[in-house]
Order: sequence, then C-alpha cells, then structure tokens
Amino acid sequence: MAQIYLKRGAVVPQHAHDSEQMTYVLDGALRCTIDGEDLVVRAGEVMVIPSGVPHQIEVLVRRSQHRLEKI
Repeated sequence: MAQIYLKRGAVVPQHAHDSEQMTYVLDGALRCTIDGEDLVVRAGEVMVIPSGVPHQIEVLVRRSQHRLEKI
C-alpha cells in the first residue's frame, strides 16, 4: 500500500501491472484512462484496474491524494 500526492496537471504515463490495482481517492479528482476508456474518479471513490490492463492517470485539481493498493 502507498499514499501518493500529485499536483494538478501531473500525468502518470500509460503502464500496466502484473497484479490487480485498487486506488481509493482521498482528496481531489483524477482522470483515468483505462484500456482506452476515460473515467473521472473523485474523493471518496474507488477504482479497480485488472491485472495487465494499460492505464494512465492525470490530476484534475490543485492537488490529489490517493491510496494505492496492489492485490
């Protein structure tokens, strides 16, 4: 598990993991492109990314804080 802080405009380039990823957004909002489909995830929401699926994240607000868990 990791807690991550990112500033507005930050982009995590497209990548994939060997295991499933679960992200809980503590504060802010993220635009996630998961397997080519855009999704906005806001504070209090969870996103689950299956193993091997390409994804990219962009921060939409001044600052975003989220907790990342790999299963």
